[in-house]
Amino acid sequence: MAVFTNYAEQRGHITDVLAATVEVQHGNYARVRFVYDLPWPLPHSEYVVNGTVRQEGETYLLAWDLHPSSPRGLSAPQYVEGYFRTQPVGPRTLILYCNYIIPGSGLLPGMVNRAGLQAMQTTIKDTVRWVDAIATSSETSSRHLVRLREMLAP
Repeated sequence: MAVFTNYAEQRGHITDVLAATVEVQHGNYARVRFVYDLPWPLPHSEYVVNGTVRQEGETYLLAWDLHPSSPRGLSAPQYVEGYFRTQPVGPRTLILYCNYIIPGSGLLPGMVNRAGLQAMQTTIKDTVRWVDAIATSSETSSRHLVRLREMLAP
């Protein structure tokens, strides 16, 4: 969770993220503007989400939904709700990722659904690769953990 909530760095590590700009951040809440690359012939998708991270025991949960300031248009979603949950299972971590999006346009629904599923699979693979890379440096890992603890501090 310490890695995935580092929104500004998602651009360099998660394939379809072209931009992730934190507009507001207070404690465990962030309002983030994302720009995603969509498959041809669709234009890039831009939207703004509210994200809140919390800890429940050893489990971390980042939940998000569409912010009212989110742009409207052909490739902008009309509804977004999701979560990213990490939970220890023995010496490993289980990642649960759900991102429910209703596209702003009803065009090409089969293509949009396939692209959405592919994007979720890519995001998980990219995130695991990103975490593995960070885990090789104790200094970098510590910096991410400190930032997460600061987000969760009362």
